[in-house]
Amino acid sequence: QVAGTVGLMLLPLLDADMERARSPAIALGKAIQLINILRDAAPDAALGRVYLPQDMLSSEGVLNGDILSLKSSKGYCRVVKRVAARAHDLLQEAQAGKSSLPGLGPLFVQIIVELYRGYLVKLEQMEYNNMNIDETG
Repeated sequence: QVAGTVGLMLLPLLDADMERARSPAIALGKAIQLINILRDAAPDAALGRVYLPQDMLSSEGVLNGDILSLKSSKGYCRVVKRVAARAHDLLQEAQAGKSSLPGLGPLFVQIIVELYRGYLVKLEQMEYNNMNIDETG
C-alpha cells in the first residue's frame, strides 16, 4: 500500500483526474518499489536486510542467511526473475495509463518507466543475479 501511495502523491502535482489516473499511478509506485528492492538487494543484505518476498524465497529453498552472505543461487535468481516480471507488468500498466494525465504528465511517466525498465533489462542480462551488478556500468 505504501508503494502505491507514492504514485498517488504525484497526481495532484500533475493536476490529474484522480479517478482516471489512480490505478496507473498505484501501478507506477509499486513498480518503482519492486525495482528499488531488486536494485538495492546487495547493499541491503550488507546492512542485514532482506526485502524480497519471504514466501517466494521459501518456496525456492533460499535462506536469508545466504542472501545476507551475498550468495546467489538458481533459486534466488528465480525469485528475482519473478519479482522483476511483476515489476515489468506494473510498468506496462503505468505506461498504458499515462494518457490519463494532462500536460507533460505522459512524458514524465514515460521517462520514469524507461529509466526503471532499463534496470530490468540489465538485470535480465545478468541472468537475474543482482548480487554482483555494478551500478556504474
